[in-house]
Amino acid sequence: GYVLMLGVLASIIFGVDVRLGIVVGTLISVGYVYVGGFNSVVRTDRLQFVLMYGGFIVLLVAVWYQLGSPAHIWAQLPPDLRQPTGGQSIWAILVWYFIALATLIEPTFYQRCYAARDERTARRGLFVSVGFWLVFDLLTTVIGLYAVVAYPGLADPVQSFPLLAADYLPVGLRGLFWAALLAVIMSTVDSFTFIAAVTAGRDVVLGRTGRTADAAEWRAARLALPLVAALSVLLAIQFRSVVDIWYVFGTVATPALLLPVLTSFWPEARFRPRAALLNILAAGGVSLAWEWLRRLYSPSAFPLVVPAIYIGLAVSIGIWLGDRLLGTRMARARETPDGPR
Repeated sequence: GYVLMLGVLASIIFGVDVRLGIVVGTLISVGYVYVGGFNSVVRTDRLQFVLMYGGFIVLLVAVWYQLGSPAHIWAQLPPDLRQPTGGQSIWAILVWYFIALATLIEPTFYQRCYAARDERTARRGLFVSVGFWLVFDLLTTVIGLYAVVAYPGLADPVQSFPLLAADYLPVGLRGLFWAALLAVIMSTVDSFTFIAAVTAGRDVVLGRTGRTADAAEWRAARLALPLVAALSVLLAIQFRSVVDIWYVFGTVATPALLLPVLTSFWPEARFRPRAALLNILAAGGVSLAWEWLRRLYSPSAFPLVVPAIYIGLAVSIGIWLGDRLLGTRMARARETPDGPR
């Protein structure tokens, strides 16, 4: 998704084709990760953090000064956007909450925690990060409401922030905001490509060789990095919609991995290995097939009106319950003494 954003941003700023922007932007992001590894990700994230918050704060101040306070903008919004649901159904909103749970199965989440000095540092960093996450989401949401009022009926909502920056920021600050947008995107592209390359290098390149030394893993990750980048580029060009990418991948990955990962923290609740594999294949496969049928026919037709992620999660819960029941029976059988019954 963020690789596609790179292409869109390059297209807006430089007027190039989106596909060219995708390729060049990915090469730049992957280039410094290839050279510096996790160190380069951390060092660039520090600068990108300052840029992304600084740029959006500057834009908010500018539109507030020129268009009025958020309260003034709120009064001008369409009635449906002033409702708690924004005109959407509760079930449509809940889909995105379940997709958001994919945060708990992202390898980057665990990589950052294990890279911390100790548990206390990781815990403190997690809470601080969530706080900043809320602040940034508030910034982007409020600025988005300004865009709704400033550009009613905008055909391409992706243009909202760039249009506000072009119309309401002077030249120097406009450049700062472009850098902020780029920082938001690249800080995620480099992190995700790095962790994907490490995962692919360890699981695919090294495989069952048993080599786990840092040097061997980093060499394997470097071999996998171009492949991961190429796959990301191909998927971004294929989908051409960031929301669509998030929706489809979240719909498939969340049922496949959420329960196996979360239950692994409690020995008495975790999947057995074969059941975990079955869950990944069945829950993810059913979600994918259901979403394909909804797109092939009609998402409003019964029973396809039910979002695919709910079907996949139901399958996942069923497999987990079945595995728990089977495991309990096997445990009781082992405890039963030999002899007549």
